Amino acid sequence: MIAPRPKERRRVTLIATFRGYQGFAVCADSQETITQFDENGDAVELRRAVQKITPVKTGNCQVSIAGGGNATLIEAFIVRARRRLQTENLPSPRMEDVHRIVEDELALFYRNDVALCTDTDKGIKLFVAAACQTAMECDVWISEGILLRPVAQDRPELLGWNHELYHKTAEQLFEPNMRLSRAALASIYVVTTAKKTSNYVGGELTVATVKPNGIWIEEHEYVESMEARLDSYERAVGQLFLDCADTEVSPKLLEARLGQFAEGAQKEHRKHLDAEVAKMQSPDGGMILYSNPLARIPAGTMISVDRNGKIFNVDFDPPPPTKEQQEVPQRYVEMDFSKPKS
Repeated sequence: MIAPRPKERRRVTLIATFRGYQGFAVCADSQETITQFDENGDAVELRRAVQKITPVKTGNCQVSIAGGGNATLIEAFIVRARRRLQTENLPSPRMEDVHRIVEDELALFYRNDVALCTDTDKGIKLFVAAACQTAMECDVWISEGILLRPVAQDRPELLGWNHELYHKTAEQLFEPNMRLSRAALASIYVVTTAKKTSNYVGGELTVATVKPNGIWIEEHEYVESMEARLDSYERAVGQLFLDCADTEVSPKLLEARLGQFAEGAQKEHRKHLDAEVAKMQSPDGGMILYSNPLARIPAGTMISVDRNGKIFNVDFDPPPPTKEQQEVPQRYVEMDFSKPKS
């Protein structure tokens, strides 16, 4: 008689990380698929919704830990790492301190918890993001056994459901020194592609930006709008891609379709920009200036408002930003209180 397989729990997820010149953009799905084995040794998949990369504040740092692999071990390590960080309670921690503490705890964890675990598959892969506001430092690491290595500078990093399609998609979108808004879109597109092609990735997406001044979780409404935007443009670009490669399409017809695409893309892009500006108009007629790490509109945008704060003109293509504006990219809106032209 063959003994039934032990009730091991495997956690499947997908986290996509793109390094930008201002920080990191991270996207994770909210579906957590845990594979368990019943008393007969048959696999049973359980799904639940979780916020995987939501940061926890420990002293003057924010730390986010998630992972894929043996679910029981991952959950235990997250608890131990957070407890250790809170116990250390360094007054002015730096990235090297967070790295040392988490890596040290990881070594102890492998020596004790992993060694004592009776599961046949003890593999885990961890994602750790940290931001120390006092030191104005941030970093993202991936575990390799008992070591934490920084995410690569020359490629995107995927953790979890490992499929060649997602890696190739990420590599096609990656570029060195990406703007954070661009990196966020790339990470969303990779996870959205996985949602469309895998039963192990799904649910609402969580997008985090890791910067020296903190780990920021994007509003769900904005993430959904970026998903919809990417889906819309993907269909249009797909048709244009076929037109360009189709030798049955004449040069004049291709020129016409390129023009149609350019006109449609401009209108759609302007509509998205106008929608973001409209959100900055408060109900009482004033202006709401967001300090979000992902710029919602182009740097240097000129917004003209009257004395009551009502917008009457927006120029998304003003003269190039000054050196000061380039050095402080969050100051992307210039207010002009001149009177409307009659």
